[in-house]
Amino acid sequence: MTREEMTRFWGRDNLARWSEVSLRNVTIPGSAKSFLVETGMPLRLGLMLRFEIQADQVSRASTTRLCIGFDDVVPISIDERGRVIAEEAKVGRGERYINSSIECFGECLVYYQQYRISVRAASEDEVQRLISVVESRLRNADPTAFADPNNWWPVIVEQINHGLL
Repeated sequence: MTREEMTRFWGRDNLARWSEVSLRNVTIPGSAKSFLVETGMPLRLGLMLRFEIQADQVSRASTTRLCIGFDDVVPISIDERGRVIAEEAKVGRGERYINSSIECFGECLVYYQQYRISVRAASEDEVQRLISVVESRLRNADPTAFADPNNWWPVIVEQINHGLL
């Protein structure tokens, strides 16, 4: 999925974009910086998942990570290698791997939101098909996200299967 397709899906006004100046002293890959500047992240995705330009001011621990938002109270960050991780120390766990890059995370968020929109009016049979479709899309977008069943996306898919999301 291209950056333009992501922007079209969310709508330019519904994306938080970072300034180049705000990313100058953060040690994350250039590709991650350009994604945040040019494309950005959806401002809000559901009740708990939100992305904010100011999030890093709340969670600033070092210049080797950039907090881009939160899953409830859990900071979501990009590390020095460009990986997206959930920093779950405040909720009793260390880190939970999300995606290999911010680009993959952005793509996966589009697929997740497409599922969330489609499932609202779906029958029970259709819901099961939609779950299979979203899981397949997530796996194809970033196979590393499913390398461990305790990673973030496999847990999300498990919660979807149990009717929790």
